[in-house]
Amino acid sequence: MNFCTRSDPPVPDLSWSDDGWFTQFLPNTKAGEDAWRVMATHTDGTGKVLSVHAADTIRQLRAKGYTVAEARRTGKRSGANDDALLAELAKPQAPRS
Repeated sequence: MNFCTRSDPPVPDLSWSDDGWFTQFLPNTKAGEDAWRVMATHTDGTGKVLSVHAADTIRQLRAKGYTVAEARRTGKRSGANDDALLAELAKPQAPRS
């Protein structure tokens, strides 16, 4: 079980990270996964948009009720973790009842 303390900020549905050319969105919650899958259908399965479109994408996500925040940098970034997450999200999902 994951308990938050009063000083822990709430976890956003999606986090974003800008590498200069592209802004990548990664889900942090179940709702974020659902939003990411919709984004993936419009971004060739990457969840990335050109950075010039990031502010508009964030605005649209927030207008739909999702929480979005910049990803916290923790040490050296590894694309391997991102690739594993993208592969897991690309797997077909069982229909919800």
